[in-house]
Amino acid sequence: MVLSGFGALLIGLARGDGQLALKGFDPIELIDGREVPGERELFIDHGAFRYLFASEENRDLFLDAPERWGIQWDGACGRMGPLSGMGAPDRFAVWNERIWVFASDQCRAGFLKAPDKLQPPDEAPPAHDDAAKAAGQALLEKAAAAFGDVAALDALKSVHLHATLEAVSGTTLYEGTRDLWFAFPARYRFEESWGGRGYGHAVSGAAAKRFSPEEELPLGAVSTKVALREALQQPLWIARERKNLLAVPAGSDTVDGRAVELVTVHAAQHNVTLALDAKSGRLVELRFLALTSRGYAPVVRRVTGWQTAGKLTLPVRLQEVALNGLADDSVKGETQLELDVALDEQLFAPPAK
Repeated sequence: MVLSGFGALLIGLARGDGQLALKGFDPIELIDGREVPGERELFIDHGAFRYLFASEENRDLFLDAPERWGIQWDGACGRMGPLSGMGAPDRFAVWNERIWVFASDQCRAGFLKAPDKLQPPDEAPPAHDDAAKAAGQALLEKAAAAFGDVAALDALKSVHLHATLEAVSGTTLYEGTRDLWFAFPARYRFEESWGGRGYGHAVSGAAAKRFSPEEELPLGAVSTKVALREALQQPLWIARERKNLLAVPAGSDTVDGRAVELVTVHAAQHNVTLALDAKSGRLVELRFLALTSRGYAPVVRRVTGWQTAGKLTLPVRLQEVALNGLADDSVKGETQLELDVALDEQLFAPPAK
């Protein structure tokens, strides 16, 4: 998976609040192709950064549209994606009249090779009429029934999945954890921790935040949309939120010789296609566009682990399908599943102002 706290940890993305951005260059002038130093007394603190301006006119222009003129993706690395760790605010590039920052020189070079392939694509919903919507919802109900007692599924207040991880860099083995929290309705949190330091993001309704050991930051429009899309890629989220999703049949296929029915769900300008066992309705795999080493491209994630808790049997492990079969998803050991545990609301709450 390209977007992970482990990657952010390895490339050392720590920085302080209010750090001077862009080596002190005026962002308006920078976008126009000129490296013009700003004046110390003409500044704006926006998000995590302090911007300097060469004129009051430029400062006012920035104030009118800070997400247009400021560092994109709330300071995340332009190569690693909107939900990655922070880029260095003095390692920047201008593309498409926007400013991007990067975690390393290699990330900057990789971005500039094909920046258009690294932009989160907006997808139109699949074509549908009322009959198609009804058929799509029927397929989602079939998938939900394969989880067990549908009433128990719909009564779920929270789910916590905890997995242990391992990754190798050179000859060094690193161990970490990955936690997913679902609190219904409409709250989701992803966190990875390496060496006891957690990085991740959380969604609460239409708002989202990113966090690290140093800070919590509210996410802007693009990053929030990407966080909502990640939630839509989670089987538990789809099953529990199914009545709030557009779903449209997408034909049939086979997976490992097994007949499957396809249904595409849509939210946050993102499509995820589910492959359901044609007989039982059990979820077999998910298909969608995601950030890869080649930029945004189609990926397939196979459900490879289930656990039973009470009246429900839930998917707890996904593995990405490579050309030569299932790829290692770095999870080792069994994933721990907890249902309806009391969750601290601060897990999802927006950062304090």
